This record gives sequence, C-alpha cells and structure tokens, in this order.
Amino acid sequence: MKKFWKKTWKGFLFGAIFCALLGLLSWVFYPRNNTKEQGILFPDAYAFLTMPDNVVDVYVVGNSNIYSAFSPMELWGKYGYTSYVSGQPWQQTMQAVQVLNKFYEHQNPQIVILDVDEVFSSHYTPHDIMVAVRNAAIPVFEFHNNWKHLDLSRLTSPAKYTYTSPLMGQHVKTGIQGFKGKRDYMKSEDDGAAKIPVTAKKHLDEFMRICEEHGSQVILVNAPNPRTWNAKRHNTMQEYADKYGVPYLDYNVKQKEIKLDWSEDTGDGGSHLNVLGGIKFMGSLGKYLADNYSIPDSRDKEIASLYNQGMKKYREYCAESIENEKKAKEAAKKEEEEKALEKAEEDQAE
Repeated sequence: MKKFWKKTWKGFLFGAIFCALLGLLSWVFYPRNNTKEQGILFPDAYAFLTMPDNVVDVYVVGNSNIYSAFSPMELWGKYGYTSYVSGQPWQQTMQAVQVLNKFYEHQNPQIVILDVDEVFSSHYTPHDIMVAVRNAAIPVFEFHNNWKHLDLSRLTSPAKYTYTSPLMGQHVKTGIQGFKGKRDYMKSEDDGAAKIPVTAKKHLDEFMRICEEHGSQVILVNAPNPRTWNAKRHNTMQEYADKYGVPYLDYNVKQKEIKLDWSEDTGDGGSHLNVLGGIKFMGSLGKYLADNYSIPDSRDKEIASLYNQGMKKYREYCAESIENEKKAKEAAKKEEEEKALEKAEEDQAE
C-alpha cells in the first residue's frame, strides 16, 4: 500500500510540475504584440489594440464578406461615428467570440454588428474543437514559434501593440470584376429553412450573451453575397433574430433598395463588394443607424485625428475605384461595339 501511495504521489507531483511548466511557457510565449511575427494571423482584426480605450461606439465582426463591405470611414465622414471592423477570412463563430472578448477588454461599444455569413460555414470537427480548447487553455501550443523573439525584455516588459489599421479594419477592394451568375439567387421554391451547425449555434448564442452582459445592442446583418447566401439561410437567420428580439438586415434582399449593380460593385466576381458596392451598402446601413440609435458624433473629440488620417487614405482608394469604374465602362462599351461590328460584317457576308 505504501508503494502505491508513493507512486501516486510521484505521479501527482510530476503532473503538477508539468502543468506549471506549461503555464509558465504559455505566459512566456504569449504574444506581446499584435503582429504576424508574434503569431497573430490576421493583425487587422486586432489592430484596435493600438487605439485608446473606450473610443469605439460601433463594433463590427464577421468574415471577409463584411471587412470588404463595411467602411468605418463612410460612417465617420457622414455621421462622425467611431467604428471598427474585425474581420478574418473564413472566420467561424468561435473566432468571433474570441475577438469579441478581446475587444471588450479595451472598448465598450454601444452597437455590435455581426455579419452572419460565417454562421453556415462554421463546421467544426471533433479535432478542431479539441485544438481550440487546447490552445485556449495552454497558449504555448499555438504560439510556440515565438521562441524566435525571446529575450530578457520580453519577460519583464508589458505588452506593446504596434500594428495599426488606418482604415479601422476594412480591407478595401478597388478592382472591378462583375458577377456573371444568377441575379435572382434569393428566390426559393419553398419557404424552408437551413439548419445552423450545432457548434456554430453554440458560439452564436455565446456571442449574443456576451453582448447582452456588456450592455451592447446587437444588429445581425448580411452584406450581399450571391456565392454563399440563399433564401433558406435568410429565413433561418430571420427566425434567430426574432427569437432574440434584435434587428436583422439582409442586404441580399435589399439589392434594389441600395441600387446594387453586380456588373461593377464587386471586385472578384461576386464574393466581395468593392469600394463602389461598399459605398451603397454603407449608405443604407449608416442611415439605419442614424435613424434608430443615438450614437454620438465624435468629430470634435480627440479621437478625430486618428479617423481623419484614415479618411485621407480612404479617399485615395475611392479615387482609384472611380477611375477603375471609368475604365471598366469604356472597356465594356468597346466590347459591345466590336461585337456589333462583327455581327454587321457577318450579316453583310450572308
């Protein structure tokens, strides 16, 4: 019996020391900056860490669908609203919860907007869940490559964030590549609904709960995307929004309202809006915010200098987009003229 307890005690002691070591290494390797070099895969989503605390009134979360369409500069220029968009390519609801929690450590937004395009792409395998839980509990597994940046100052200095996003998280697309698929993709033969994956639903509910606990008002949106959205998904998210008593703005069904032109308002064949499409999207969304919420105009506050710097950069992108639009229209006109000429020559030959 003594040998048994001796072995048990040794095993317990070994486990305790091993766990303590992992905890120490996790603290040592945890990112001290918000850069790719420190293990942050999408720094723009976390560039709010360089901003002063408690200055952002509208916070937006989602995948690349929203970081292309949502323009904080449009809100700033028209209304003086401070906003930030944390988008990540192929973001899943679990990642939305993670970035939301991090944001609340530094900001207290009045409005939180979630683009729900990511809800139906959030498919987790048991392995994905195990890896996520492991990384959350023991960060050294996720950030082990930070051994390259180890030095004494890292062990004694607090975190210092340096990566900034002048456009407040937006990824601007200035090119024009029209969508050539079906424009009536939101029509459905029945009134059915799509099923939200179980794990996605769990994290979506958690997202809503966190916002409620912090006193933020939630708006669910969909930026237009003919490649991922359909009527059944719309029905599901409308039902979900009704359950929570929050607005759901699906711009896939508001295309005529915002005068969206799929031949020129997308930069990659329909997957994302470009600047031209984003301006139309933001025109409607901005008006909705102004009409339904009392968001302060911050253009006379200290934070204005930061947003004004971003506005200069944004205007450059807008000018580039207008030039690209002009070239695209000229190219389309030339193509039509060439086709008409070819047809005329064929008719004459006959």
